[in-house]
Amino acid sequence: MSKIRVTYSGLISFGVRISSVLTGLIFTLIIGRELSVLEFGTWGLINSIMIYALILSPIVNYWMTREIARGENSSKTGLLMSTAFSGLGSVIFLVSSFFIMNETNVDNYIIWISIILVPVTFINNSLSAISAGFRPEITSYASIGFEISKIIIAILLVHYLQTGLEGAIISVIISYFVSIIISIIFSFKKLITELKFVYIKKWFKLSWIPTYRSLPSFFAMSDVIVFSVLTGSVTGVAYFTSARTISYIVNNIRGLNIGLYSKLLETENHSFLEQNLIKFFYLGFPLTAFSIIFAKPALFAINPEYMIGFIVAMVLSVRMFIKSLNQMFFEVLLGLEKTDKNSQSTFKDYLRSNLFWIPTFDLIRHVTYIAILAVIVFLFRENTNQLIDLVLIWSIIGLITEIPLLVFT
Repeated sequence: MSKIRVTYSGLISFGVRISSVLTGLIFTLIIGRELSVLEFGTWGLINSIMIYALILSPIVNYWMTREIARGENSSKTGLLMSTAFSGLGSVIFLVSSFFIMNETNVDNYIIWISIILVPVTFINNSLSAISAGFRPEITSYASIGFEISKIIIAILLVHYLQTGLEGAIISVIISYFVSIIISIIFSFKKLITELKFVYIKKWFKLSWIPTYRSLPSFFAMSDVIVFSVLTGSVTGVAYFTSARTISYIVNNIRGLNIGLYSKLLETENHSFLEQNLIKFFYLGFPLTAFSIIFAKPALFAINPEYMIGFIVAMVLSVRMFIKSLNQMFFEVLLGLEKTDKNSQSTFKDYLRSNLFWIPTFDLIRHVTYIAILAVIVFLFRENTNQLIDLVLIWSIIGLITEIPLLVFT
């Protein structure tokens, strides 16, 4: 009997994500109103640097979800490995932060506070990967705890105690602990298994697959780094971050597909795919329209200074819709792939599989995106009258590079 309920977990996740639109907006309103443009831009920069620190995370999480969905139990082994990898991730974050922030107008002391984000994010991601393999809705429960606690703590630290960016970072750190505790409670039975070195051996042997798959995200989040370094400022990042916050309303449509990947791994029955696609369009179009229509007043609510970027928010909303659709197609193709199910599969078998080709196409897209962005910003950074013009060009480049992949899939 199937244990993963795609519709149930999808609707739960979608409902939680829609609720998180409100909670996320409240949190953004708090920090957007209380932080300076420099601090808000630094906040966006820190979130982008995190992708470098998390590059080792998929080595474990990628395989755990696939194994657990197929009846194996590598949870305890994976969680311990992720905790160990978080130490290396912290070093990567530290080195990357000092190198990048020295090229911008950011105080380095904030790095020492934000480095704590690395281990808690590693652990939280691993627990989400475990949940995705047997009960995807657990991730939604943990998300509720994360969002609610983030607001409560931010109101106390950022609004009342006026702790600024430090308070915002601490709020997220504490909220991750809440999310971790909730995930452990619901996944406890999966975590009390024995440590199996056979999984560690497999993960290291096949580590190139999830590492290669994570490279597109690595390049995707580098746009903020490239822009801030080439302009020597995080002001443009502040405009982009505020606009992207509005576009994340559209990103909530991904919640419908939270159980899709695991379900495809678990069963040979694929009749639910058409229903998921219909629901995606049925809810995706209204969310995109809502994000576009209310972009200007939403940015004004965050901070009147960011209202100048309302067109950027509109462009990013369309991009987010296409990106979410691409992601759904990717998950379907990866979920249908059976190469790793055969223990006799060779290196060439993996190279011929979707486990390799899907990230390859995604990587080409993001490398192209970053290359075009770097050239355009470098050429026009001295020739534009306003920084917001460069930010708008940035968003348009991102939208254009999403379209070819949609046509291909």
